[in-house]
Amino acid sequence: MGIMTESILKAAELAVPILGICIVLSLGVAAYLEPQKDYSRRTYIQMLLSCAVILIAECFQALPAAIAPVTLKATMFIFYASLSMICYLWTLYAYYWVSGRPAKNKVKAWLTAGPLIELLLLIVNLFTGIFYSVSPAGIYSRGTFFVAYIAFSYFYLICAIIVTAVRSAEINKKADKREQIMFLLCFLFPVISPCIQYVLPAMSLMGATEAIALLIVYVSIQQRATAQYAVERARSEDEYRAYEDSLEQLLTANSDALLVLRLNITKNTQNGGRGIAENVLKQREVKTIDDLREAFVPMIKDPQEAANFLKITDRSHLIEQYNAGNTQLHITYHRMMDTGETHLINVLLHMLQNPASGDIEGVMYSMDIDRQDKEEKVISAITMREYNYIALIDVETENIHYQYADDRSDASIRFTMGKYDAMMQHIAPNMRDSAEPGSELGKVSLQTVINELNRQDEYSYVFEYKTTAGDIRNKKLAYRYLDNTKTDILFFETDITEEMRQERERAEALQKALDEVRHADAMKSEFLSNVSHDMRTPLNAILGYTGLAKSVGSLSEKDGYLDKIGSAGNVMLDLVNDTLDLSKISSGEIILKPEPHLCGELFRKVVSSVGPCADEKHIKLTVDDSRAANVPILVDALRLQEIVINLLSNAVKFTPNYGQISLVIECEQMDEHTVHDMITVSDTGCGMMPEFLAKMYEPFAQERQTSDTVGSGLGLAIVKRLVELMHGTISVRSEIGKGTEFKVCLDFERAETMAEAANDPLQTWSVLNGRRILLAEDNAMNTEIAKAVLESKGMTVICAENGQTACRLFAESEPSWFDAILMDIRMPMMNGRDAARTIRKMNRPDAAEIPIIAMSADAFDDDIMESLKAGMNDHISKPFQPEKLYRVLTENVRQ
Repeated sequence: MGIMTESILKAAELAVPILGICIVLSLGVAAYLEPQKDYSRRTYIQMLLSCAVILIAECFQALPAAIAPVTLKATMFIFYASLSMICYLWTLYAYYWVSGRPAKNKVKAWLTAGPLIELLLLIVNLFTGIFYSVSPAGIYSRGTFFVAYIAFSYFYLICAIIVTAVRSAEINKKADKREQIMFLLCFLFPVISPCIQYVLPAMSLMGATEAIALLIVYVSIQQRATAQYAVERARSEDEYRAYEDSLEQLLTANSDALLVLRLNITKNTQNGGRGIAENVLKQREVKTIDDLREAFVPMIKDPQEAANFLKITDRSHLIEQYNAGNTQLHITYHRMMDTGETHLINVLLHMLQNPASGDIEGVMYSMDIDRQDKEEKVISAITMREYNYIALIDVETENIHYQYADDRSDASIRFTMGKYDAMMQHIAPNMRDSAEPGSELGKVSLQTVINELNRQDEYSYVFEYKTTAGDIRNKKLAYRYLDNTKTDILFFETDITEEMRQERERAEALQKALDEVRHADAMKSEFLSNVSHDMRTPLNAILGYTGLAKSVGSLSEKDGYLDKIGSAGNVMLDLVNDTLDLSKISSGEIILKPEPHLCGELFRKVVSSVGPCADEKHIKLTVDDSRAANVPILVDALRLQEIVINLLSNAVKFTPNYGQISLVIECEQMDEHTVHDMITVSDTGCGMMPEFLAKMYEPFAQERQTSDTVGSGLGLAIVKRLVELMHGTISVRSEIGKGTEFKVCLDFERAETMAEAANDPLQTWSVLNGRRILLAEDNAMNTEIAKAVLESKGMTVICAENGQTACRLFAESEPSWFDAILMDIRMPMMNGRDAARTIRKMNRPDAAEIPIIAMSADAFDDDIMESLKAGMNDHISKPFQPEKLYRVLTENVRQ
């Protein structure tokens, strides 16, 4: 009977863990077949595995005679270690159950502390047997501190679960108390096993109670999952309805879109849409997103924009962007339209996830924004050109509720949103009113602005400020009401620094022009005064000597007065010529006529013309051309001689008797194409004051004038302008009482050959004897003089008082009767040029051949050119030199 009872107890002891194993196996299969393998499922499966190990160990404990002592000892270690592990997993699962999320590292550290201590105690027990032991005979027995060990393990578990529940209740104030009680019952159920085990030490209940607890938890999980599934399904249905609504809104929005398409990005399909390009897509059989990209790319004009389009619309890129939270993408490109115009197109892609299938879908718009883009750019360009800042001020709230500011605004004067007056108080210290310093804030306060706008349509205020870079800028603030309601004030800020600079420059230019006009007027008055004085001086001499010549009876005295009259006339002629030369140079009418010459010949002629004047004052004139380049150069000989003659004449004029003057010509440098010459004229004269040196090149400028230094004051002005016309330089060094030195530097182009000199043979003008000359001259005195000069060489002179008479006399004469015609230009009835043209057009054999020579006071180059254009053969300027008149006639009359 005792043996049977013991066998029944052994069978019951073995049946309990086997039952637990069956429960754990069933729960493991169920947990494994769950579709969602989240943190909760994974932790639960780990708990099942630990429980299975405990149950298997309990099976071994029920058969102590069948296993070796060493195996039993290892089995017991694994049993208690698995018990620690399941307690640890139990606390993790409890934390997840109440919080809904895995434990963080800090929480895990606290929950791991107990099991680690238990594992260390088990290792200590292997050597001491203080908790349990296995005898050499294979008998298991509890140690002295077994109850303390078990109590610590489960007490730690109870504390961890209770603390977790309480903490959850504190965080989640709305938590259901029934749910909290159920949680405690489920997760504290395994604690029953050590209590029963302590009362019935022969029963192996610890694994079984854990298995039953896991079963209870699984049932609870399923109930909870069912409730959550219902909630999630309701939410999913709501999400799907929201998805459908969003999709419908996206598909029906933007009625002006060129194209609207529905896309499935995950499955690479396009599900059609609407728009003007839909037919094109159908014709090209566009079924996938990749096909769509290939259809779009040829429409894109810029290759860079096409590459960007392909990059952004790549499906992997789109899915990556969606996962990153970017559900809206846009692309702009330029497209060639059917009209031939290029328009800016904007493509918008809205992405969303289908809650039913989980696919990422999208709605794509293609919109023509070319007009809008151009309007915005035009408005922006105008705004940026005119204004740095635009704002609206609400009159009631005094707030700036709209503003535009470009990035050109300086930090020291930057306007911001908020209260207008507060902003101005912040900015005012950087503003400066040049007219009324210190009044800046008062002039831009809102009340001042409102008061001013009640009196006028627009109020503006200009101020200066210093930028952070230290520059001074000018700003203009302008205010006006936005509309007739007067509820908003339109506020502009403009940088007018450039405008004010230009205004100052214009004012300065006007002032400069006014000063120049006044200076020119003063110079004109001075010019007329000087010309009047300088002309009246020789004119007075001419008239005076004429009177004296009439009053004396001696022929020798008359001849003396006539010589003086001639000298005074030459002075007056030089004055007129100088004045005309200066005028021609200033107006640019003088054109240099360079011809091949040797420097030596040019300066010999100059010295020969100035030498007699120097000899009269016993002045020693030396010429040094030893360092000159004896090569042909291209030079306007007349103008170069004019420069040197003026400098030498001044030197003679202002050098006292027995003084010295030197002319030095030296070549500073010579290369293959150019000769660089320096001409130096120095004297031992009176010198010039430093104050006069600054204005010595001005017309009629004369430092001193005596009876020995009479002149026009134009010589140096002519020299300066001729040197500049030749692209040269002139410098001067002068000292009072010691003399003056002028240096002229000129560059001459080298000439390859010399022009042949025209040496006039000794003239007796016998060829002119007996010639018949038609003289057209309206001035009686000029007619008388010219007639006398011509008749002195045996010529017959027929006079005409105007061009019309000259044409008539020529027309009535026999062909070839006249040998030449001398024609004045300015005559009444018909001028000389018109008369020449009329004669050239006459139908007679000599009309085209007869020499017509202009003889006029019009002496400019343009006057000479006009005479030649009118058909004249030559031009003689008045007053004429008889020798020149004879030479010109000799060259032109038929031999």
